[in-house]
Amino acid sequence: MGFGAPLARSLPRDARRELVRTLRSELSGIPSRPKRRQTYADVIEVLSEENFDGARLQAIFDRQGDVAAQVQRIAQEKWMSLVAAMPLEERQRVAERLEKAMKRSPKSR
Repeated sequence: MGFGAPLARSLPRDARRELVRTLRSELSGIPSRPKRRQTYADVIEVLSEENFDGARLQAIFDRQGDVAAQVQRIAQEKWMSLVAAMPLEERQRVAERLEKAMKRSPKSR
């Protein structure tokens, strides 16, 4: 499970949908799924070459990390803005859902 999944699931349905809409619109500039999958093909290519090129592999990982950080930043900012706009009772329900999700065993997640 990703770090953000429990946070997203803790939101009420309408807020979760808004989070997803925001991610889809604001992340339009990140590489497409096929391009992200190509990253793994690039890693396989580096690993398969006779002369290992650690710098090339690091560059691939750096690009991958940059994309992940961008997604995380945007998701966290939107999640925080949604929660900040909630009344106390709703934020408490979010906290309860998050706490419940974190108490489940890893296999049940």
